[in-house]
Order: sequence, then structure tokens, then C-alpha cells
Amino acid sequence: MRKYTKGRELARQGVTRFATAYLTLKSIYQQKIGLRSMLESEEWAKCPYAKKSDGINVQLIVLSDPKFWPTIKFCLKCVIPLVKVLRLVDGDAKPEIGYIYEAMDRAKEQIRKNFNDVQRRYRLILRIIETRWELQLHRPLHAAAYFLNPKFHYDPNFVANEEVRVGLYEVIEKMCPTTLERCRIDLQLEKFDKAEGLFGKEMAILTRTKKQLALWWESYGVHCKEFQNLAIRVLSLTCSATGCERN
Repeated sequence: MRKYTKGRELARQGVTRFATAYLTLKSIYQQKIGLRSMLESEEWAKCPYAKKSDGINVQLIVLSDPKFWPTIKFCLKCVIPLVKVLRLVDGDAKPEIGYIYEAMDRAKEQIRKNFNDVQRRYRLILRIIETRWELQLHRPLHAAAYFLNPKFHYDPNFVANEEVRVGLYEVIEKMCPTTLERCRIDLQLEKFDKAEGLFGKEMAILTRTKKQLALWWESYGVHCKEFQNLAIRVLSLTCSATGCERN
């Protein structure tokens, strides 16, 4: 088989069980020509596996089943964008909580593009994703972390919609016990929105997309002490895709 797949293995290892299955599926699809060539070759015909029931079934599926390759392609269009999100969630290089909310939006947009924005083709898929997102992954912390991420917050396309704002204020209420602290954060939030003080300095602007998020706040949020403490606490949190592994 390696002769026809150019030495590449079909099985692919992923961070989660979820990812492994679909990365292997992607690998099979990428080796479509090689697999078909192998199963049509004289070498395969002389191989003992070609006479066994499993080998015969595989040959029929790969060469003759009209639904096999289109179905793999459909699955990959739906799932590969989500695999990227799960890889991000399970990354151990740095705290990724500030990127999950935007990554999910980007994944859903990619799925729409994969189906050429034809709603009837992706409507059910997005409904399933939304259900899982709400039940297992989405929390106010993700929305708050998205808001506090300077990479996104100062992007011209950034929109703090109702869901994001509600998530932020729910986090403030839960993590800040006193009314005085909450009021101070609310006032300091405006400085962050308008990039006032250190938030608007050249070094702060240059490092918005380069510096680890909690460290960026540690460097440039000193004039908003209460808001800085909240941001560092939120953006230092770890995350995991463990809850999605057995779906």
C-alpha cells in the first residue's frame, strides 16, 4: 500500500478521539487516486488479501460504491473546520481561552463557504453545532475572553454584540464580589474600548497580536487596576476539549 500512497500512513493521530477519526478520513480522501490505483493493480489481484471477504468488500466500496467518496467529502466539509477548533482548545503552548469564541465563528463561516452558501445544504449541520456549542463549550467566559483579547477588540470588524456584552457582564458579576469594584471596572472599560492611556501607546498597538494575552494586560493595563486584574484572571484560564471526545 505504501508504494501507492507514497509511503504515507492512512491512520492519522489527533489530540482527541474526535479529531483522530476525521483526520484519518481526510488522509483516506487525500489518497483517493493511490488507493484506487492499488485496488486496480495486478499486485493487488495476486495479493492474498484480495481473495478474503474483507479485501473484496474494500475493493467494492472504494471502486464501485457511488456514495463512498462523496460522503467522505461531505463529512470533511462539515468537520475539518471543527477539528481545527478542537486542536486550538487542546493546545498547550499558551492559554487559548481568548481565541475560542472567534474560532467557532470562523469555523461556522468556513462550513458555509464549503457548501457555497447554499443554506439547505448546511442548515442541519449548523443546528447540530449550535446545540453542542451551547450545551458543552460555550460559556460567558468565552465571550468575555473574546472581548478582552486586544487582537480582536481593536480589529475594525470587531462587533461586541449582545451575546458578547452579556457574557462580559456576567463574568464581572461572578468574579468581582463588591459593587465598588464592578463600578470601577465599568468606568475603566471605556478606556479599553477607546484605547486611551497605555492601551493606545505604540508598543501596546504593536504587540496586540504578538504578546501572550495576560502578559499584554499586565504590561498595558496598569492604569485600570481592577479591570486589569479581571482580564488577567480570565485570559490565564486553561481549556479542554475532553467533553467533546465521545460525541
